[in-house]
Amino acid sequence: MWRGGNIGRTGHEHRITTWRLSLPRRVHESSRLVSIVNTRTQIPAAMPSNDHPRTMMNNELQLRYGSTGAEHLRWEVYSQGPPNNLTWSATIYIDDQNYGRASAPTRGAAQDTAAQQAYNHLRQERSTRSDL
Repeated sequence: MWRGGNIGRTGHEHRITTWRLSLPRRVHESSRLVSIVNTRTQIPAAMPSNDHPRTMMNNELQLRYGSTGAEHLRWEVYSQGPPNNLTWSATIYIDDQNYGRASAPTRGAAQDTAAQQAYNHLRQERSTRSDL
């Protein structure tokens, strides 16, 4: 009988990835920075791509900036709390201004909520510009 175990893994390891760190960032001392991600995130298969908050936000960015929309976008995503009860936080910056911030039990939910806030903010700005 083979008695294998968690060879080389503790179960609490996180992969840290970073993209486009042009500005200093602050992270609360009790939190652990997990990643700062770019706009090329995967869309869950369960949600139609045209209704997904991150897709809608990216489409709105393309209306504003054209093909250079991704260069104006920066995400900060981190988790805090014990490993069995993590709280994920996501903040989205467009041209280094905060357009959305959310916390949720999962990373994707936090990013989706922040993206929805950013999308609503971008739409409001676009409608304000068209009213002028």
